[in-house]
Amino acid sequence: MSITIQKLKQTLRQFPRAEKHQPQRPHRQTSFPLLGPSGCGKTTLLRIIAGLENADGGQILFDGQDVTAKHVRERKVGFRVPTLRPLPPHERI
Repeated sequence: MSITIQKLKQTLRQFPRAEKHQPQRPHRQTSFPLLGPSGCGKTTLLRIIAGLENADGGQILFDGQDVTAKHVRERKVGFRVPTLRPLPPHERI
């Protein structure tokens, strides 16, 4: 499945929260990293793609089909945000 993001925007209390002006497409990859500083909107972007939050503008395309208005159940995607935890003593590197 290819995911294309076009001019996606979300605001929170009149301040831009997540905004992408350039279409983003990974080049023939099944996964790619989403990097950025704390608070820049990485998780918000993933939540919008999954349908857990709504965007104020822009489009999300799955294989070229607009899914921006589709319900989370119709999108059939999910994401996992890894949690950092200290290693227990028996799991040393």
